[in-house]
Amino acid sequence: MVVQEDASGELRLAAYVVPLPGRPPPDEAGLRGFLRERATEPMVPAVVAVVPELPRLSSGKVDRRALRAGAGVAGAEPARAAYADPLPGTETRLAAIWAQVLRTERVGRDDDFFEVGGHSLMALELAARIRDAFGVELPLTVLFDFPTLAALAAEVEAGVPAGSEAGG
Repeated sequence: MVVQEDASGELRLAAYVVPLPGRPPPDEAGLRGFLRERATEPMVPAVVAVVPELPRLSSGKVDRRALRAGAGVAGAEPARAAYADPLPGTETRLAAIWAQVLRTERVGRDDDFFEVGGHSLMALELAARIRDAFGVELPLTVLFDFPTLAALAAEVEAGVPAGSEAGG
């Protein structure tokens, strides 16, 4: 595991996993789930990449500098679900907010906030932006319990007062 700078200059934890010889590679999302059950959210890496081997120095030690730079390491970006367009309305508005917070161009309705690079500080920013855009005060736990765009949009809609345009 290393601290790595992402494309936007933010620091994130990245874990690189080499499967045991003769074993199938582990599922990256499953590894993140395993880690999430055993560590607090700030300690769960934003990137979990399964790689065939770790880069090495001529001495045989792991080249941590290469890992931090993502050099020569496939899968250095967070895994994403197969892309599906957000539905019109709340999902589309929420996707625009996610894209700003995550500093990405596109967010799909099945993307998991934490699996595409979000972390607890970004979750705080997301909650504040949701409050400003929709007039809904969501407890931070909702973001952890409903981490996909579609699921969170349903929670936002459930929290919008009847007859309200929710800041639209």
